[in-house]
Amino acid sequence: MTTADYKPFVRMRITELRSAKKVSGIERALILGKSGAYIRSICSGAALPSLHSLFNIIRYLETTPALFSPPCEDQTTHCARLCAASFRR
Repeated sequence: MTTADYKPFVRMRITELRSAKKVSGIERALILGKSGAYIRSICSGAALPSLHSLFNIIRYLETTPALFSPPCEDQTTHCARLCAASFRR
């Protein structure tokens, strides 16, 4: 698996959870102590967060790593459809 394979999933999943929480990228950036440009680069797919930042984002979005990226095998879940769309070649 390459970075190109999982970058869309991370971007879409963060965006999805942020939208559900109803917070802007800028608001989240300020709370996490990051710049707006850093958060925009993640949400646009230009960059991936560091592992440390990803865990901080997951905690801020009030989820867990397991819920952030559940197994994609169960095609009935929304996350599985997101996985399928992200990893389509």
